[in-house]
Amino acid sequence: MSKKALVVDNDYFFVEFLSELLMSRGFEIFKAYDGKEAMAMLDTETVDIMFADIVMPKVDGWQLIRYVRKRFSETPFPVVAVSGTIVEQLDELERIGADYYIIKGPLEKMKAQILRFLDDLEARTGGPKSEQPIYDPGGIYPRRESAELIESLQFQKAIFESIGIGLIVVDKDGKIMLVNALALKIFGCQPEDIFNQPVPAILPAGGRRRLVDTMRKIVQDPARHGISCSVAGKEGDVKLTVSLLRVERQRVGWIIAAEEIKV
Repeated sequence: MSKKALVVDNDYFFVEFLSELLMSRGFEIFKAYDGKEAMAMLDTETVDIMFADIVMPKVDGWQLIRYVRKRFSETPFPVVAVSGTIVEQLDELERIGADYYIIKGPLEKMKAQILRFLDDLEARTGGPKSEQPIYDPGGIYPRRESAELIESLQFQKAIFESIGIGLIVVDKDGKIMLVNALALKIFGCQPEDIFNQPVPAILPAGGRRRLVDTMRKIVQDPARHGISCSVAGKEGDVKLTVSLLRVERQRVGWIIAAEEIKV
């Protein structure tokens, strides 16, 4: 029986390159183009290994790996981070949490490194993880532009987590992409239980219709900056303010701010 691999990357051509290489080694391939698609895939498919980029839109590799670790803690499978930014994040590997790391570079050089990795992985089946989990095609050095990108992303994440209100970012299909720690606390949820789930699912039944109606109203009246409603939270009533999420003037989802109502 062939093993199943999930390949996750927002670069279509890289997904095809890696998929063809894995198929030549007998893998059945599942493809996803961001972390959100990968979560949906993992809801319906069982895989033996996952290859994932770190920097991706919507749900990035960091969040995806954390999700996989918690969701499949009883049935773990190897996670391989494949990214051009690994060399700029060598001090962050423990926090990223993958089992192995393959640094992106010229495809011909990468091909040799990936094949070596697969050889090593097969030789270690049932054995301990490699002491050197980084596969480097060589000639790749830290780049200022990538380092600045990583620093910018980390700064944005810090703002998202540090702001004094709960924040939920919802995709245009109504499913949750991002949730900060305060929102999780307000609604008594765990990330692995709500990522890529319809946003009303975080609420008690009585507040779901109210939230959906508010989301619909802001779509119908896009000139408004936000519309508020009250729902029940874990420890009391919560004020939700729903705003449209726009990228280059195109509606791509919603942002929901949650604040506990103090009595």
